Amino acid sequence: MALGIKEKHQFGFYNNLRLRIFQVHDGNQLRYLEGEQNVELQCCHPCIKPVIENFQAVLMFQNPEQKTRAIECLEEIRDEYKQNLNIQANLAEMYRQTKQTRKEEDCKKNIDQILRSPIRDLEKARSLAEQGYILMIDLHSETTDSPEKKILDFRDQVKEMLESSRGRIQAAGCESILKDVTTIQKKLLGLHTNCHKETTQERKRAVNTLAEAIKIFENILQNDNTILTEVIVWKHYLGKAYHRLSGGSDEIISGQDKWINIKNAVESFDQVVVHFQSNDTNDKESRILARTYSYIACIYIQKKHRIKSDVHLGKLKVKDIIALQEPMRIAALAEEICSKHPDRVTFNRLGLLQAWQKEWSKAEEYYNKSIIVCSDYNWFAYSLLCQLYLDKHVDKFKVDKQESRDSAELKKAKEYGIKSLDKRKTSNTLFRLAKVCKYMGEWKEAIRYLHTALCSHECDKHHELYAILAYCLYQTKNYEGAVHVMKIAITIEPNNQKDPLNFRQFLEYLMEEFRVNFRKSKIWRRKRKDLEEICCVLEEAYRKHKQRIRYQWINVINNYPHETVEVIDTLIKQIPSERRDPLIKMGLKALQHHKGKHVKERARGLEEKITNHTLQDIEVSKDHPSRQIFEDFTTTAEYHLDFYVLFGPSERSWVENIFLDVIGNDFKMTESILKGLTYKPEHKAGYIFKKCRMFVFVISEDFKTTPRITALAEELKTMCIDNKERRIIPVKRDTSTEIPDFLNTLEPGDADDIFKIRSAILLGLNERQELNDADDDEEDNTNDEEEQTEETLTNQRTDSE
Repeated sequence: MALGIKEKHQFGFYNNLRLRIFQVHDGNQLRYLEGEQNVELQCCHPCIKPVIENFQAVLMFQNPEQKTRAIECLEEIRDEYKQNLNIQANLAEMYRQTKQTRKEEDCKKNIDQILRSPIRDLEKARSLAEQGYILMIDLHSETTDSPEKKILDFRDQVKEMLESSRGRIQAAGCESILKDVTTIQKKLLGLHTNCHKETTQERKRAVNTLAEAIKIFENILQNDNTILTEVIVWKHYLGKAYHRLSGGSDEIISGQDKWINIKNAVESFDQVVVHFQSNDTNDKESRILARTYSYIACIYIQKKHRIKSDVHLGKLKVKDIIALQEPMRIAALAEEICSKHPDRVTFNRLGLLQAWQKEWSKAEEYYNKSIIVCSDYNWFAYSLLCQLYLDKHVDKFKVDKQESRDSAELKKAKEYGIKSLDKRKTSNTLFRLAKVCKYMGEWKEAIRYLHTALCSHECDKHHELYAILAYCLYQTKNYEGAVHVMKIAITIEPNNQKDPLNFRQFLEYLMEEFRVNFRKSKIWRRKRKDLEEICCVLEEAYRKHKQRIRYQWINVINNYPHETVEVIDTLIKQIPSERRDPLIKMGLKALQHHKGKHVKERARGLEEKITNHTLQDIEVSKDHPSRQIFEDFTTTAEYHLDFYVLFGPSERSWVENIFLDVIGNDFKMTESILKGLTYKPEHKAGYIFKKCRMFVFVISEDFKTTPRITALAEELKTMCIDNKERRIIPVKRDTSTEIPDFLNTLEPGDADDIFKIRSAILLGLNERQELNDADDDEEDNTNDEEEQTEETLTNQRTDSE
């Protein structure tokens, strides 16, 4: 327990909150946060003042050169707010870190006295509310590399150190060290969670903490009504916390939970409005009311389709205005207050409302008003102006149907984006700037912004960033890079697969790569690999979109007719299936309508081949490039592979051309972090069980029609149960596929989300490693016992002699 206090609730911002700010050593980030809170201090309610001043002192303490000054500032704040538990706790932690034991003990005594005083419940509630406020502050720590990238760079850094020590460490020692480092790297990657998830979890904790504080406040209100306004102010921040959480990560919060958070946000904001409307307000309370109006208006415009179906929210009135019918009138109430009490947060919200209505000039006017109120610590307003001019350019293009790379809108968007980055580097602004540079045709600059955003902590748009990065690489004629990144874009986020346009772009990149490669090299093996990869992506597109892919496929055929002939020829040679046959028919029909005579002749030749050709089951090629990184089964006697993939004939193309290329790689990686093996008919369960740590079962109808696959899967499952190990990762590619009875105790995952499968493998490797460590310990203990027994017997023999 922090500070040694026997109390369920921990106080202060250090040990209890696990704030990521304490991991940041970037002076610019810390200075910006401190300055931003200083701006908020000028207009906040008096009940918020202690937490802001407390947090500023904590930020100052992060700077090694200002630790003494930070303690002095916090001591002055403590003298003003002697009953504040968080201030006492933070000061005690600062004393502990600077080894001032006596003063630390004094702070602990002060906390004990407060907890025994009549106002202990009130101070506990305030402490919780202040912690909720701190948890809501956006960190945006994106100027340094993300933890994931640092982990990936870990092995390279060790390798450099070993190379610089050449001569002092033998080659065998270097290999042994690098092997251990690789194991550690995998373990760290498995333990690390996505930073956007951490942000969502932080917001969830903010909601829970503020909600708990409000409960305590409401109990106190039954006997003491003097703190009513303070409680209402905290309810505004609770509504804000609910509103932020409603936009959290889908992996953590379901759609139903998001809707509940929106309803809770509106309920909290409604209570704030009712209170301040019935009471006289000062300038600071008026700003809180204006912000509340703007939040309600935003929610009712953004979530209008959901609110219609809710009886209570649909009838909500704000100053006799039905919010659902006239949300802009509520926004006008906020604007009326801001005419007397200007507020940057409200102006930004009002600008967003106008931008959603495509009222560009009004939106720009509000953003500029926000900048007038505060320009130095207002990166958000500049970033919103960047987005405004970008949207304006796109809207103009839709009307005029003419793309202009040097339009005035794009130039202004870039100007404001750069200004926002100068204030504070955030993934949102980097993403917007990358899109601007893409429209302007500045590919290399766009790639630079995209790489920075992809390495950021907070970015929740990786699926979009990858797709844009692939397009920019394609425009710079880096076709191989474009194909690799687009493959990640399709697999990193299942939502990317919902748009047929993504598959069309992917096919174009593959076709262009095939055209270039075939010109450079006539090697049949490379040509066959490229063609099989194109066929695989085509099948994936048809699996997801059926006939909707037709028009995208025809557009690709028109641009690459001769390459399409080669693709269809490859499809004809493969085993017929429900996916391939319709694609062949679509392709041939499009080729027949092509203007080129030579193309039509080749298409007729393909039709003849369909009638004459006997389709055969083609075995997996041992020379497939994607297999070269996966070591041969028979040559890995002393090395445990990370995973084994069991799949049927219908999934061979997907496993070879997509799964194996993505599972161990990312755009930042120079080499695969995972090594594995794929199914072959001659594989035996016992040997696989010893050599591979995790088993990925790609479940399909083949499990019913191919007995040898089912038998192998059952044997592996039995072995895992006998050894009390969780090593099987079942995945399905089609939701309609039924899982076999012998696997019904396991929850199948989505095969399309390959990054989730990679995380599961890494986590499984960690568990497996712990099991191995335990086994090693047992062996060591056994060896020790044997040695002791031998020594005892020897001593007994000596005594008898």
